[in-house]
Amino acid sequence: MQFLPSLLEYSTESLDKKIEAIKSDSQKFLEITSQTKPIKLHLDFVDKYFAQDRMVMQSLEVKTVLNSVNDNFGETSLELYIHLMGDTEDLLNDYKFFEDFTTNSNHKYYIFVPPKFFKTWSTNFKENKSIKIGIWLDKGNWNTFRYMPGVNYLLMTVLAGKSGQKLTNETMTLAMNTVKTHPDSLFLVDGGWEVEFKSNYKNLMIVSHTSFWNKFNSKN
Repeated sequence: MQFLPSLLEYSTESLDKKIEAIKSDSQKFLEITSQTKPIKLHLDFVDKYFAQDRMVMQSLEVKTVLNSVNDNFGETSLELYIHLMGDTEDLLNDYKFFEDFTTNSNHKYYIFVPPKFFKTWSTNFKENKSIKIGIWLDKGNWNTFRYMPGVNYLLMTVLAGKSGQKLTNETMTLAMNTVKTHPDSLFLVDGGWEVEFKSNYKNLMIVSHTSFWNKFNSKN
């Protein structure tokens, strides 16, 4: 099990600060995340119309963040786990972006889209070996979902896009049971997880925002 630090950013200043921190102390980064190289990052995006629908702030755009990552880590081997929180129009715009996007040969892009977009995206990006499409499921939608083997899944354990929510023990247990009963798929769980969480599941990655960055920025 490894931790994926979340870059859910609303300003370029905040994004630049976090990227510089990772570059400055990559050893501490790897120790806290239990990662081995290549470095793995989780990039969260709250798209325009999704944000309006849920009455939350829109995040930085995909282009802005990927350009910054490429500028700072262009020669570094990276795995980027990209969570696109958007409605139909948002995902159309995201698709157009990735259709024209020039991937970095040093980077792997794992893109998570809502279930109804999975077939189209996975078919159309099939020939691009740098991109792999997965499915993200919001809280309340994944405990009865019919999972397909070999697919990457992102399970939201709080409602997507809304900050300040708490991860409940019931949801945590349901998530771990899902990971356990589908060993042929990779699962990311996102929402309220602490970097102190322990698990032996090899098909599990924990996304952490507040907990990771608090620990990474501490002097201990």
